[in-house]
Amino acid sequence: SNMGKKMYDQNGMEFLLAEIIKVESPIHKDYLEKRVMKILGYEKVDKKLKAEIEENMPKRVLKLGDFYFNFRVSDIKLRLESDREVDEIYTDELADGINTIVIRNNGISIQGCYKTLVNMLGYDKVTAQSKKELEKALEHLTLDRKIEVKNDNLYVVKR
Repeated sequence: SNMGKKMYDQNGMEFLLAEIIKVESPIHKDYLEKRVMKILGYEKVDKKLKAEIEENMPKRVLKLGDFYFNFRVSDIKLRLESDREVDEIYTDELADGINTIVIRNNGISIQGCYKTLVNMLGYDKVTAQSKKELEKALEHLTLDRKIEVKNDNLYVVKR
């Protein structure tokens, strides 16, 4: 967007990164790099751009694994309106999506739940890679005793 470019021209990379991360936290490193590349009108994410991003990362941004967070890590909700690959979405965000689906469709099959979630994200089918990420998210939910699995179906744990 032109706004992003103007922001960069007026306030520099650190400000631009802070603004993107504020809106899109948690954001995957690769996705952030692609966003900045598009805003600045570059052809590709090269070493120079990666270095500029790393050097100008705002102090208050937290990095966990491949994800950048804007301070708080609690209360992460699934954001739908973005063109991210499933493996560019933070586990807790996927877990929120699974949890929401199960609350609305108690007893849904695991496959049905995964398919619903990838469809919500704008994809046709569950790939091997996205299945791995979704399984990780489901594991978080079962360990947190939010959801239980019975015969390949998902149920809300009664509180």
